[in-house]
Amino acid sequence: MNRRDMNYYFASGNEQRGPYSLGELASFGLRPDTLVWREGMAQWQRADAIPELVALIPVAEPAPASTPDATASPSPESAPQASPQASPQASPQGPLAYGGYTTQTAQPSGMAIASLVLGIVSILSICAFHVGGILGFPCGVLAIVFGFIAKAKANRQEAGGRGMALAGIILGSIYVGLVIVVVLIVIGVAIFMAIQNHH
Repeated sequence: MNRRDMNYYFASGNEQRGPYSLGELASFGLRPDTLVWREGMAQWQRADAIPELVALIPVAEPAPASTPDATASPSPESAPQASPQASPQASPQGPLAYGGYTTQTAQPSGMAIASLVLGIVSILSICAFHVGGILGFPCGVLAIVFGFIAKAKANRQEAGGRGMALAGIILGSIYVGLVIVVVLIVIGVAIFMAIQNHH
């Protein structure tokens, strides 16, 4: 199989991403120490160790000789092993394990937690009609705003809590949508009554 037709996987933070074609990898800005795997490779390797990927690395600089840092990318020797029986579309399964331990899931951001809590408060305020409009509507709007901010951070892998953010967005949207529907109904009834009174 031509290497341009092969599927590649690469490690990004706590995630294993792929499959991507050789051409698609160029858009991800691979670094020299980015771990990459494709069919036929016995283990994950650095991008600068794979000939066809060297040209895709914007700046291929050798890693500085310094004391190993806890945040440094793992060496190829400690990367997860690929199964020799992997099919052409198969990829290493399970979480990325480096150096004998499994990477931990990123902690949810404060925005994600706030979005979920505000979304729950807005939904619960439906039962309290006397304070629902005062408390629930601002909570619903903030749940949506905080949720989109937290979701964007999760997509950039700056923090976790993407599920919390989505839940907050959904709950907040439900409440805000209900409020808008009720307001439109009230306005419609008021216009209808006004028309009737003129006749």
